[in-house]
Amino acid sequence: MDGYLAALYPLDRLSEQFHTMSEAMEIWEYDPFSQYSGANSKLLADLSSAFSQFSSSISTVRHHVEFIHSIQNSLQSAKRYRQALSEDTAGWNELARNMKRIEIQDADAKIAAEESRFPDMQKDAMKRWMSIQFGALADFSKETMV
Repeated sequence: MDGYLAALYPLDRLSEQFHTMSEAMEIWEYDPFSQYSGANSKLLADLSSAFSQFSSSISTVRHHVEFIHSIQNSLQSAKRYRQALSEDTAGWNELARNMKRIEIQDADAKIAAEESRFPDMQKDAMKRWMSIQFGALADFSKETMV
């Protein structure tokens, strides 16, 4: 995403500079070059606009990736919690061990449910962001075709 924004700024600057050059040539009445710089200015402005639209279109992909990453982190945290629960309870009384066993079973059930749901969520998110990305790329290539 940052790469797209880094590409957008120089194109905006080039577009502005070509536009300024075009206006200066019109003032100097040097028509042959002002026609070319005007066309260049429009081309660069169109490219700049296309990059901007492409960047905004795929910004949602970043949110999908962050969502999947947060679910993975949550699942790993649950596994670490379960591991911490199952550590040595040798010195504990019977009631405390039974309570700990119930807590471990509850953690196991939550982890199993999350693990069974995660692959489908990941596939759906990947399908969505791939379609968004390819759609944005198709629009970008249509807009930048000369």
